[in-house]
Amino acid sequence: MEHGITWFSFLPGYAALEALLQSHFVGVLGNPPVLQHVFAALLVALILMVVSTIIRLDLGRAGENAVVPSPNITTRNMVEVALEALYSQSRQ
Repeated sequence: MEHGITWFSFLPGYAALEALLQSHFVGVLGNPPVLQHVFAALLVALILMVVSTIIRLDLGRAGENAVVPSPNITTRNMVEVALEALYSQSRQ
């Protein structure tokens, strides 16, 4: 991809919305706002909400056995492994 092109550029209406924001609003220090950062933050928030909802439903189904991990590979297990690795790195 050439400079200035992101995956968000392929969304319909992205260029028009970015042009509208840059013509009507002034960002920090007089720079025009960049819509890519807003879309990226919204995408990350959406992913976190979906994953946390899946894990919450899984914990609700587990009931009293929520402490014991399931034998299958689940979203809850993958997040648990990632958080355990992050915790072990921060502990050292």
